[in-house]
Amino acid sequence: MRIRRRIKTVIGQLAKRFDIEKSWCRDMWHMASRITRKLLAHNVGSFFNIEAGRPVIHFKKLISAEKTAKK
Repeated sequence: MRIRRRIKTVIGQLAKRFDIEKSWCRDMWHMASRITRKLLAHNVGSFFNIEAGRPVIHFKKLISAEKTAKK
């Protein structure tokens, strides 16, 4: 059940943030490259979250988040 929720969350993020449902391509090559770029962007965002110590699929504050200074 936990894995299923994660999969649904990721699909929802791809549909909402990356507009993966709409790909106005005229041929298969361009469609495949656009989908590949969107999936790669999602994976890179997940990697940045892991490096920053945040939850993996929380992209909302990924770009605007500030690092807290360690004292």
